[in-house]
Amino acid sequence: MMTFSVPATYRPLKRALLGLALASIAAGCGVSPSIAAPLSATRQPQASAAKSGTLKTGVPLIRFFRGFRKADLSPGQYIADLQNRFIPAAPATHAKNGLVAYLPAVPPAAKPAFIPDELALIMYENDAVYQAARSTPEGKAYSDLHWDVFDKERSKSGSAAPFTGTIQADQPYDVLGRPTDWQSGTATLFVGARNADVTPDAFLAAISARVARTKAHGEKADLAGYLVVAAADYVAEYKNWTSARAAARARTQPGGASDVLGAVMDEQASVFAGKISWGQVVNARFARREPNN
Repeated sequence: MMTFSVPATYRPLKRALLGLALASIAAGCGVSPSIAAPLSATRQPQASAAKSGTLKTGVPLIRFFRGFRKADLSPGQYIADLQNRFIPAAPATHAKNGLVAYLPAVPPAAKPAFIPDELALIMYENDAVYQAARSTPEGKAYSDLHWDVFDKERSKSGSAAPFTGTIQADQPYDVLGRPTDWQSGTATLFVGARNADVTPDAFLAAISARVARTKAHGEKADLAGYLVVAAADYVAEYKNWTSARAAARARTQPGGASDVLGAVMDEQASVFAGKISWGQVVNARFARREPNN
């Protein structure tokens, strides 16, 4: 098959045509117009008043995505694609397929190059539901859209495993293992970068100790959920607190490991209302389906 590169001046047209093609594919596969629309380049902001019912599915399957922006995509177009297409499309296409929570984040623009350009928690009722959602026409279309924005070779995604005391590089962890509803409570995201004078092994050992201390303290405090992923050079920690007051109090207390890392981002999630900026984490609240649908 013949391939060719698209000049930079024509890339906006390419993205628009790709969005229209995906919407047409989705419609041809029997996807309703309300599902096909978010796969186009049109804007579908999440209403800030959207509210989900009580989570009824127990401990969900937790996926942790770390995406690196494609080198030929400008920062401005990257943010536009995230807020206009990717973030609204996830609940619009997958809420009916068992998605229960979605919290994407964009680290600061001045971050070190080894920090991902997007971090995202994606949660489903369970693994079987997640696999089924991926195999739907809209699931495949949404998955393919990622590689118009993210570098497929550098980006990673994985399911959270139970934390047993040791953090391995690029393995996400569900530290508390609770049936936490991440659409409720107060969510925060901390991203830290390894100090240059610390080896990767020493860094991961210190992060393991930090997580163990936080787990021991959190089980007695107001910490409802704690999710962690680390690489050789950085760590990302999502936390869910029972209240904004508990989150604010915890953020004023040292978390440990300050001798091996420096903070890149420490933010409280806001409800997604159609916009996302550098250095922001959002909670894309939406109505969930009833389980066993």
